[in-house]
Amino acid sequence: MNIEKIARRGKPTVEKRTKQDGSISYRYTGYYLGIDELTGKKVNATITGQTLKELDRNMIKARLDFERNGHTKKSNCKSLFSQNSPKRGLSATSS
Repeated sequence: MNIEKIARRGKPTVEKRTKQDGSISYRYTGYYLGIDELTGKKVNATITGQTLKELDRNMIKARLDFERNGHTKKSNCKSLFSQNSPKRGLSATSS
């Protein structure tokens, strides 16, 4: 695998990865999505695409998906903190 850095004017620096079979992919590491509302931590992602245009579209899509999912990457965290979940040690059926 051959990796080279590509500097683009006005856009972030990406890695161009040429695989052994000749296919090319582009990758941007450390793309900032925002603050996770559940944990309060910064969320970064690695975005990939087969072309530079697809990479740019995937970056926008990742940020929009993050905002639509309630500013969290974990889909099952909300169920852990929901009000309707049964309490620990209590059975669901009463005798």
